[in-house]
Amino acid sequence: PARVACWLCWLWSASNPMKKVFFLLSTLAHVQSFKLHLGTTAASVNAVNGSVHEGCEPIETQLTEALMKSYCGKMITNKVDRSPATKACLDADTPAVRLSLANHMFKHCGAWNLYDFHQPSTLCYYWNEQGNCFKRSSHCHHHKEKKTAVARKATLCTVGCTPVQTTLTEGVMKSYCSQLVVEGADLSPGAKGCEESDTYYVRRSLANKMFTHCGAHYLYDYDTPSAVCYEWNGSEKCWSRGTACKTHEMGQRLVARKALMCKIPMVSVPKRRCKGTPYTYNEAKGCNGWSSLTEKQCMEKCSSNARAKNCPQKTCRAAVFYKDSGWCHLYDSCEELEDFERSTHLGDKVPMSQVEGRVCSGLLPFTYNTGVGCDGWGGITQEQCAQRCVGNQRAPNCPQKICVAAVFYKSTGWCHLYDECSQLEARKSATLIVPEASTWCKGTQVEAWDCDKIEQSRCSQSFTRSKVGNYFVQCSVASNGQCLSGGGICQA
Repeated sequence: PARVACWLCWLWSASNPMKKVFFLLSTLAHVQSFKLHLGTTAASVNAVNGSVHEGCEPIETQLTEALMKSYCGKMITNKVDRSPATKACLDADTPAVRLSLANHMFKHCGAWNLYDFHQPSTLCYYWNEQGNCFKRSSHCHHHKEKKTAVARKATLCTVGCTPVQTTLTEGVMKSYCSQLVVEGADLSPGAKGCEESDTYYVRRSLANKMFTHCGAHYLYDYDTPSAVCYEWNGSEKCWSRGTACKTHEMGQRLVARKALMCKIPMVSVPKRRCKGTPYTYNEAKGCNGWSSLTEKQCMEKCSSNARAKNCPQKTCRAAVFYKDSGWCHLYDSCEELEDFERSTHLGDKVPMSQVEGRVCSGLLPFTYNTGVGCDGWGGITQEQCAQRCVGNQRAPNCPQKICVAAVFYKSTGWCHLYDECSQLEARKSATLIVPEASTWCKGTQVEAWDCDKIEQSRCSQSFTRSKVGNYFVQCSVASNGQCLSGGGICQA
């Protein structure tokens, strides 16, 4: 039996506390029938909002004036800005700061210490009066207020995170919107930033639905939604960095959405690195990353947006690690990889599942063209094959394309990549490696390749699966109209 891996997420937007309680109770009732067992060795589909302990207090997903006034009576107390417009000194921390304020992760209204909603025992912020922002601090780690915050977190319900989409495809966008161009705005995989350097971030933001509705002309940056947003430029047919969108009320909703998104684990890709200069390297200013680290420590530097000596504080999107010296550098942009013998690229990991005895049907891998000497990789492991797909690695003499699936032959260790995979076909010697499903769906049903509907007796929610390949997508509509989805591999 195949392994099942799935993600389920939930989100509600009502600002009225009673509506939130009603939503939580209705969701809990809904969740009880949400688990479906797919064989003795297959994992069951997880509940929408994870485990919820009895009598817990609902999570607040958005910081509003009414909510803060219910805590403190006003927005600014003891010089600390606790309003919906408050910011972190590092833009990437702003969603987490607002989520922490929304859930009262501070001891009293005069406190300058704020404890992280997700990690109150290890991460905290201190009000920086000079910069008018919350700054990461070690000062509050040893403060007596920490116990209050940790105890507060224990009373809150467990909430699942929203899975992150790493690639914008037609399928991903059509799960949000029925069309790829809405109200003139391009939402397709070909969408561009008016500045070429913004294109990657525009597509990443579209892939993660950083807009409020399909007709919206405002798009908020996935990494820093409180600081960067894009407006549709109808004359140039591209997304340009804007200013009006920064003060629009919809921005608060997208900052809240980002705060509940899952963190993506990182994966290493040998002999590759980002093109361009890392922001942790500027010899003239004495900025030169870190040395004598392990690969894991280098990953942690990027995940925590660490600041190297004499280097700027930025949001890390990728890292490079040099094993021989233990040297580690960070990038705030990584639109393209290049070959480099002594380096290891550290970037977002796309979780992968395997389907035994299947390959993509009706087309050849883009890593196979013997006429030009293009023939994938041989003598590698299945994990290495998956990493080549995750890293969009380029095989010798083959074109550079975005990988959506890989095929691995255990007997020879041969690996090939596909840029399309709409159908599957049987092949005993092969193992297909595909990204695990994690998407928001538009309605109560979505198509998963060539789908038929599974009998209602097997699942109380909408449930579709492919006729070939045992691949499924399961959806459920929450009371606020949002559609939740998870997927993975199931038995025949």
